[in-house]
Amino acid sequence: MSKKIFSKLFSLLFISLLVACSDDSSDSPTSAPLQPYSSSITADFFSSSSLTEFDSTLSSSSMNETPTLPDSLAILPDADGFYAIADVSKIIKNSDKVAFLLRHAERIDDLGQEATLTEKGETQSIQLGESLAGEDEFYYASSGFVRTTETCKKVALGRGEGNVEVVAWDGLDGNYFVLDTALFNKYSKIRGGAWKVLAKWAYTGATPDAFYNLNERGDQYISEVILPAMNSWENQVAFLSSHDVLLMPLTVYASKGTIDLKFHENGRWINYLTGIAIIRDENGNVNLLPVKGLETGIMGVNG
Repeated sequence: MSKKIFSKLFSLLFISLLVACSDDSSDSPTSAPLQPYSSSITADFFSSSSLTEFDSTLSSSSMNETPTLPDSLAILPDADGFYAIADVSKIIKNSDKVAFLLRHAERIDDLGQEATLTEKGETQSIQLGESLAGEDEFYYASSGFVRTTETCKKVALGRGEGNVEVVAWDGLDGNYFVLDTALFNKYSKIRGGAWKVLAKWAYTGATPDAFYNLNERGDQYISEVILPAMNSWENQVAFLSSHDVLLMPLTVYASKGTIDLKFHENGRWINYLTGIAIIRDENGNVNLLPVKGLETGIMGVNG
């Protein structure tokens, strides 16, 4: 009798082990879709950095992986990892919605809200607009600063749209990644300036008391700021103009750290008219591409 009970118990234990192994394998990378960032955004809603598959978590190694394009996006980045905006515009499908989110064009030597573009900055914007010429009108929004609004208007002029409405949108606030402005300003004064502090935080996580977590905040920006707004835009393409304090970390986030904007190490910084493209397809999948509107997406002593 005891032998029969022991045999049954052994059989039940063996079956349980088989079930447990089966459950573990279903969560493996080979059977689960890949998502390069946090699991707060679901697979059928968001795919980041040009990946169409998903992983349930963000691993530390993902920041060192080179993002790859789906086969349908047959364009190549430059040596720094940026895609030309004009090239990206050519592969947009009729069913896609796109937002080009860029730093403004070259400004005068003034950081104030009323600072204007330089003559060169106006030319930069017009020429970018000419490279994006087409029949459909864009949606334009800016941070409300004169230089970001002028950038939008000059791009529209280059596209042949004439005098367009530029919406002042708080979703383009340059300080989105800043958790504590007072601390950010303090660190900037004692640690070599805002660009050094921003770059070191974006790549190393330094001064976490002054900034949000890069990847969590990046996910939040795309899912809670850009995509809901995109749903309300009637235009297929939006041109959004903001500032380097927003675009530098967003570009690091979108490229998973592969683009070198390490000002704290080598003086490289995000150039004017540089940032990211957010492309949402008809199924709700989203690709993020680092993009440039000028010859290079880098400014700096070694850029």
